[in-house]
Amino acid sequence: MICREVITTLLDMSPDIDVVGKAADGREAIDLNRQLKPDIITMDAKMPGVDGFSAISEIMSTQPVPIVMVTGYLTVEGASMTLKALAMGALDIMEKPEFDGPLASTLREKVRLLAGVPVYKREPKKQHGATTASTKMEGRTSKLIGITSSTGGPKALLEILAPLPKEFKSCILVTQRLPEGFSAGFAEWLNEEVFLKVREAKDGDRIEPGTVLVAPSSRHLVLRSRDQVGLSDEPAVDGHRPSGSLMFKSIARRCAKDSIGIVLSGIGVDGASGLLELKKSGGLCLAQNQASSLFYDMPKAAIEAGAVNEVLDIEEIAGFLLRCAES
Repeated sequence: MICREVITTLLDMSPDIDVVGKAADGREAIDLNRQLKPDIITMDAKMPGVDGFSAISEIMSTQPVPIVMVTGYLTVEGASMTLKALAMGALDIMEKPEFDGPLASTLREKVRLLAGVPVYKREPKKQHGATTASTKMEGRTSKLIGITSSTGGPKALLEILAPLPKEFKSCILVTQRLPEGFSAGFAEWLNEEVFLKVREAKDGDRIEPGTVLVAPSSRHLVLRSRDQVGLSDEPAVDGHRPSGSLMFKSIARRCAKDSIGIVLSGIGVDGASGLLELKKSGGLCLAQNQASSLFYDMPKAAIEAGAVNEVLDIEEIAGFLLRCAES
């Protein structure tokens, strides 16, 4: 059974999901989106004629709709290519499900969650100047920056990292929840899009200015000492591995007063407890505001926990980090 038919069958099994159309290629998907005005589209990457990337680009620039990229590319090269769909406007990515596999329910959950989410005609930013923001915490130096995010996070991360110069004085640790096998490709994708050096973190990596270290898909990224990171196979925290909270707690214990913690768009409460510990230890803690978040769960949880010093629009965060790094 071809993937399109598998996905159709899996979605039709749910009484609250109605499959209104099936497209054989990207061009048909563009045309059906215009005619049927669906609440959400699942899009393959590789199709004859107009591929998924071209279709996403045209849909998001003409008649935007939530899109989930469903892909079989789990290699580093394939994941990097697929992640470009996020920069073009797709909301999420996932591995192609099998008819009786565990991803069947994941597919239905993503469709329910993302259907009807507001999307806009907007091009991703790259190498733009950073917007400045007047805040109460200016003048803080930062050797280390920790960022956690999930759904909506890749685009937010790109908006933060793109304006930062290669001479940026801080090291950045990123815990971004991704499908298994996508973290190396995610790091490669970011590395192609920004001036900083981005790579998937390895156990024992050093903390270096101008470097971004990305947590592997199923391992915690933690600060082992002031100058070195480690990878941990500890149990999931709040249901997640990697965990932003565990990362922040490790920073709080070893580098709090020279650090910044940031919670971006995402589903759930990951990051809140760790960010609170970081704040109590003297770290500067930020959260993305609701207006610029695709999903406000994670920032909201951190704010409600009293873990946040400043709430900023995504366009303001890069400018703030530049001023902190250069103080």
